[in-house]
Amino acid sequence: MGKRMTKEERRTQLLAMANQIVQKSGTEALTLISLADYAGVSKPITYEHFGSREVLLSALYQSYDQRVIKAIEQAVAEHPLSLEATIDSVVKSYLACVVHCGPQYEEIIAALQAYPGYRNLKADIRYYFSKAYWQILQPHLTGSFQENKGVLYAIHGTIDAISDAVMIEGLSYEAAERLLRKLIFTIVKSL
Repeated sequence: MGKRMTKEERRTQLLAMANQIVQKSGTEALTLISLADYAGVSKPITYEHFGSREVLLSALYQSYDQRVIKAIEQAVAEHPLSLEATIDSVVKSYLACVVHCGPQYEEIIAALQAYPGYRNLKADIRYYFSKAYWQILQPHLTGSFQENKGVLYAIHGTIDAISDAVMIEGLSYEAAERLLRKLIFTIVKSL
């Protein structure tokens, strides 16, 4: 008999399977019941972990965002010196995660925005990433987060728009990388 999963391992497994459902069939197909059936677990297990479809979708989008920030932080830690190296790490890590996550991230965000508590989700995501970029770029910026918030929002908007162009419009990964490095460097150096 195999080792029993911890609660965190089971949650991770369920999120991975929820992602597979969204990849294959879209967000409309993702419910706690469909997840239980797909994962081969009882329905109470999915309800114990997530409680509702809304919580499941929220956990799924947050897992994507956390994966992106973790990849960026890890890459920056490996090349922490120059602004150019930091921007290169941010760009490569973000684009790699976007390509890995696929277009289902935007589908999940759209599905969540149908819930009243998530109407401002895009603003929350922008703030979350801007705070992370602040931490990562802080050695290269002067002033507080509040003083740099507009710049950090511009960086996030630029990265988000170019990433969408890669996923939706077929902009090449290499062209996106070059463009993002140049734009972010220009934004930071303009301060």
